[in-house]
Amino acid sequence: MKLFQLQPKGQVLVLLALLMVVLLGAAALAIDLGRAYGVKAKLNAAVDAASFEAAKALAQGSGESGMKAHADLMGTKYFNANYPGEFLGATPSAPKVAATRDKNGGWRVNVSATARMPTFFAGLLGWKTFDITAASEAVRATLDLVLVLDTSSSMYAVFPEVRDRAKEFVKLFDRLDDRMGLVAFSTGAYPIVSICGAYPNTVQNPAADSLSCGRGFVQERVNQAIGYLNSGGMTASEEGMKKALDQLNALRSSERSGKRVIVFFSDGAPNTLNGRFPLNGGGSVDGNLFSYVFFENSPQLVYNPSRYYDAGTDYGMGIASLPTHDLSGTIPLASYNNKRAFTGNPNPPYVKCDANIAARNMTENVADLARKEGITVYSIGFGEIDSRQMFDPRCSTTYNEIGSDILKRLANSKDSDSYNPNQPTGMYCPAPDTDALKLCFDKVASAILRITK
Repeated sequence: MKLFQLQPKGQVLVLLALLMVVLLGAAALAIDLGRAYGVKAKLNAAVDAASFEAAKALAQGSGESGMKAHADLMGTKYFNANYPGEFLGATPSAPKVAATRDKNGGWRVNVSATARMPTFFAGLLGWKTFDITAASEAVRATLDLVLVLDTSSSMYAVFPEVRDRAKEFVKLFDRLDDRMGLVAFSTGAYPIVSICGAYPNTVQNPAADSLSCGRGFVQERVNQAIGYLNSGGMTASEEGMKKALDQLNALRSSERSGKRVIVFFSDGAPNTLNGRFPLNGGGSVDGNLFSYVFFENSPQLVYNPSRYYDAGTDYGMGIASLPTHDLSGTIPLASYNNKRAFTGNPNPPYVKCDANIAARNMTENVADLARKEGITVYSIGFGEIDSRQMFDPRCSTTYNEIGSDILKRLANSKDSDSYNPNQPTGMYCPAPDTDALKLCFDKVASAILRITK
């Protein structure tokens, strides 16, 4: 009897044919899934942009209903700008923009959208369309902010432009929920508008935890105050920074916002220091000592809120030495980060050098103190801020220093030579001319109002 052996060739061909069908189906489905992935990425980018811009736009509305309406308007506008119609054949729905208050008084802006994408090959498996969704949330925390403006004489030519850009910056913040103070500094420093509103002329140094006020600020009052500012005088950066810190700390701890910010604008290096200066003939004088650029026997001016003192000796009115701290006793003259050292030489021009070194140290010391308290510092440098900011090569440790070095340290920006990752990271923005000034103010505002998802 002849036995017939079963041949496997026919079975292999059948299996191969079935496998080819599966592989072709998978490849076809992969094309649709790849398109869906592209639509999802574009949709995510669109809702992110929409939520961020909607959160920023809250400040432009009038009243709570107006704020929500403006957020919806701008959220929709930026969604449409970032998601082109029929992208990869997918048609988006109108975005849903919802602005609500959180338990801390801040805002949460949620944006969601769906895009329906017809399939090419997945329809063979029963999926005629894919519905792709995306959502984003922008959290706008409550904010206490003090804007610090350099009004020294070097700003004279461009100060009208500075005022205009500062006013535009103020308008970006929420007048119902944010608090905003204004400090101006030149030879001295004053809180022009306090963190709680208009400031009485008789109260310049509020005690910590002494102020109680509701949320919001009068935008028109702040901008009117900016409009009244004029330039002239020296650069008492330390006092400007210190007055801003005092304002933020004057609020009662229980009423402070989740985010506390100092925005510091200047066009140069500090050259004036605050203190109680001992006199050669006994006694002392309170005020600000100015390290003058053009005279060998300098610093020569001492300032207080009522008058200037002008004398030709090394330390103005016969000042015997520099103190160890400012007038409040809280800010040391020595550098916290050891970036500079005093010459220790009591003869001209070294007294001038030491006064200038102290002015720089103290400004950075105040910023360091603020950051230790969780305050974020943003700095804007105007003009030739990257040029050398010392006038005498005998001043050693500060001669080759440039202004941007100082402003980066104030902000604790990541490119600072003394960056501390354990403190809040701010931003330094250089504005070489007036055209760049608006861009810097906008960048800083965007960083302050950064979305969290």
